[in-house]
Amino acid sequence: MKLYLWGRDDRAVSFWKRNLPAPSPLFQLEIATGFSALSPGDTVLIPSEQATLFRGQQLHLLTCGRCCKDTFTFSSRKEERAVIALMRTLDTPAGLLDPIELPATFPPDTGDFALLGAAAVRILSGQTGPLFFR
Repeated sequence: MKLYLWGRDDRAVSFWKRNLPAPSPLFQLEIATGFSALSPGDTVLIPSEQATLFRGQQLHLLTCGRCCKDTFTFSSRKEERAVIALMRTLDTPAGLLDPIELPATFPPDTGDFALLGAAAVRILSGQTGPLFFR
C-alpha cells in the first residue's frame, strides 16, 4: 500500500522529516506535493479543509482536522499537549484498526496538520502508546 502525506506546507514537511517512524513493512510512505505523484487507489492523508481539491479523484482519503467527521482529530489540544483520536475503524494491510485515542507531546507552535499527519502515520504503523514529537 502507498500512503501519501499531502505536503504543501514547508513547516509540516520539516516536522514530518524529524518525527516520522522508520519505514514500515505495511506501507510505502511518501510526501506528495502535487497530483502527478498520485495514482488511483492510493491512500492520502490530507487536511480536511482541502478535501474538495480531491473531489473526483479515485483516492482513499484520510482527513485530518478539528471536526468529529475527520478520520484523525483532537479529543483535546493545548499548547504542547494533545490527545489525538482515530475516529473510525480502518481496514489496513495489517488488519482492522479500531478507534483509539493517544496522548501526544510536541513543540510549541506545531501546526494542526503537521501534528495530526505525523500522529496518523504512527498510528497506522501500529504505535499504540503515547506519542512524543520533537
